[in-house]
Amino acid sequence: MINLNAEIAEGWSEKKPFPHLVIDDFFEFEVAMQLEKEFPDFDSDVWFKYANAIEKKKLCNNWNAFPESTYQVFSYLNSPSFVDLLSSLLFDSSILLPDVGLNGGGWHIHGKGGKLNTHLDYSLHPKLALQRKLNLLVYLNSDWDE
Repeated sequence: MINLNAEIAEGWSEKKPFPHLVIDDFFEFEVAMQLEKEFPDFDSDVWFKYANAIEKKKLCNNWNAFPESTYQVFSYLNSPSFVDLLSSLLFDSSILLPDVGLNGGGWHIHGKGGKLNTHLDYSLHPKLALQRKLNLLVYLNSDWDE
């Protein structure tokens, strides 16, 4: 389901301007197409709206709103096997824990005039008081116009 291995992760911590990876085809093609198909329309009632100085977007982190494939993928991304894989590839240890509450996670969408300015997300989880170490962003847009 996921395209991630030691070769892809090599040197991620030295990347500038901050440690990061860009992984094309992160999901197998069929999985990515199903996830994109399940993604709600911009005008759906599922969205929570953000409009402040750093962001103008919509978000949904409600597990009950996710269709089957999306639910399964979010479950896998929060699973011990995937989190342990990330820990071993990126940190050489088992320091990562999932955020099954998807605090700041889930589906995100921006419309025309949307924004997400450069910012530092919270360093401590607002409910668990654990340090945030890693964000995983997946862009699903088969109609992307470079």
